[in-house]
Amino acid sequence: MNQKEKEQILRNELEAVLEGGNAHDGWQHKLKNFPPDKINSGLPGLRTPVRTLLTPWTLLVHMRICVKDILDFIQMRDYSPLPFPEGYWPVEEKAPSPEEWNRELEGFALLMAEAVQLVRDLKTDLFSPLPHAPEYSVYRELLLIADHNAYHLGQLGLFEDL
Repeated sequence: MNQKEKEQILRNELEAVLEGGNAHDGWQHKLKNFPPDKINSGLPGLRTPVRTLLTPWTLLVHMRICVKDILDFIQMRDYSPLPFPEGYWPVEEKAPSPEEWNRELEGFALLMAEAVQLVRDLKTDLFSPLPHAPEYSVYRELLLIADHNAYHLGQLGLFEDL
């Protein structure tokens, strides 16, 4: 197997882990099929780091914010982090409406498509250091997206059986 074939295998696997479905539910399956009557459910005692109730809504918004932030970090030389932790969590505990849940989900889907496009684009150098953050690479940041999403998608499972 030559180097190009090895790189394509790696890109295929990275795309698969971003999309999910190997060791865990993919985000499309989990989020698009999430019961609409549960989007504002909360579990007593579960809170976000900014003291709002942890609900499927807060998880979805948090995941979207984090994917956007990581993509910005990859692509922007003048990246500036959000205030931590409050910049990474919504203020609202509940979705204003099912339509707002769907809009948030659409925004998340667009960002995930952007992440996958980075993987598919053979011009994307997955392993070179980022110019503005030489200790990081595109590969590392895309794995961070996949890992972070998997964690929170697992949390969403807690709400499905309420």
